[in-house]
Amino acid sequence: MNTGKKHPRLIGMSHHDERELNSIEEVAKYICEKGVSGDVTITYEDGTPFLNTFGIYIDRISDMEYRSELLKVLIPMQKALDGTEDFGDLDGSEEMGIEM
Repeated sequence: MNTGKKHPRLIGMSHHDERELNSIEEVAKYICEKGVSGDVTITYEDGTPFLNTFGIYIDRISDMEYRSELLKVLIPMQKALDGTEDFGDLDGSEEMGIEM
């Protein structure tokens, strides 16, 4: 999302609540908080679909620029939740003595 671009008014919806989301950070936090217990839908204020999730992971999103900025905040939160932040070498090459 271009820094000069105004953040769209978004509404987060889960099985348990509905909330206005006013920043990328709020969107990421909402996805992680509510996504652990089910899928999340986020719409524009007028109800137009913006993104939906499969748990804590984005399934579909309508704005790829926004996605790029959101992932910078969301991925570290997801890693903390799913435990992958503890894995420095995901392909196993370091453990096996292989230089890439």
